[in-house]
Amino acid sequence: MKYIYPCLFVVLLICIQILCIGESSEIGTSKFADFDQDSDLVKQIKLLMQFNPDSRLESILVKDQIALTIIRTIPDDLTYPNSYDGSFDNYSAYSINLKAGTKTSIPWKGYNYKLLGESRLSNSHQPDIIIKYDHCVECCANTYIGAFYFNEQSQLWDIRKWSDKVDQIIVNISMFDEPWTGEFIYAIEDFNKDKYDEIVFWLHEQNPDTNEINEYINMYQVIEGKGKEIKITDKEEQNKIKQMLCQSKAAIRSGQNSSACKPVLKQ
Repeated sequence: MKYIYPCLFVVLLICIQILCIGESSEIGTSKFADFDQDSDLVKQIKLLMQFNPDSRLESILVKDQIALTIIRTIPDDLTYPNSYDGSFDNYSAYSINLKAGTKTSIPWKGYNYKLLGESRLSNSHQPDIIIKYDHCVECCANTYIGAFYFNEQSQLWDIRKWSDKVDQIIVNISMFDEPWTGEFIYAIEDFNKDKYDEIVFWLHEQNPDTNEINEYINMYQVIEGKGKEIKITDKEEQNKIKQMLCQSKAAIRSGQNSSACKPVLKQ
């Protein structure tokens, strides 16, 4: 009898472990591929994509056998290929079903792509993937933030829309109308204290000749599964958000050291 209780304890421990594994598998996990360690995955995706010589894999994020795949394409008409710095590369995205062997193009393209990190914008088990990019090269390029998300219904990765036509959030303008100047301050964190993040930006424009100031504050959040753009026009609410933006310590943020934030932080 003295061996029964230890045996029962071991059986119970194993059962608990099995239940935990089952729960983890049900929720699903995601991870970015390591191109060296996950060489078989890289080969599979390259085969599905039918790469041309000018294309490169930039990143792969796999969730439940569905891979968010970012492709970088190098221009084939470079004047100085040996000194090329990559600034003209264009990026595109695909949702690849590794089990079915199918690919779906995501309606997004950009230049100077940068992965900023993850953000929990909704109640989905999979956080959104936040990116920054320019909309063109050899032009007065604007810089945008976008968010890739995993659509639970379609089982596809997609670009999140903030209205019927808008899937990008502007965070920098390369050229203002003279003599105007401008600064962008933004952050991604739980501004509403509802356990989910919001993307908030503040554009501070100033005319140095007349001291005229224009300010625009927008909040982007996911409500009932859909992205929404909310323009903040109430002065009291604007001041509150300015304080939060300028004091933000969020992992994804910019502009907190701007001249626009200095008087806000003194209040």
